[in-house]
Amino acid sequence: PYSPALICNNHHQIIWLNQSACEELGQPSYQLLACKLNNQNGTPPEQDSATNSLQCKSLNGLSINFDAQAKDIHTNAPKQRFFLYQLEV
Repeated sequence: PYSPALICNNHHQIIWLNQSACEELGQPSYQLLACKLNNQNGTPPEQDSATNSLQCKSLNGLSINFDAQAKDIHTNAPKQRFFLYQLEV
């Protein structure tokens, strides 16, 4: 089994998630792709922090709360940043 994880772009939108994350969040991937992450208090997520208490709203309108650790992913893409979120289970 893989650790539940998702990747967001620099706009905090989900661009990739694995099956374990879908199962942990209780939603299929098509309901979560392109959804925006926020802290549970409504502010943008902290990058490279110990743990974020996050929230996203699936395409069907369901608010989903979860905790995850954020890590910056370094790429050669100009002006693009990506963040790996490993869900706390």
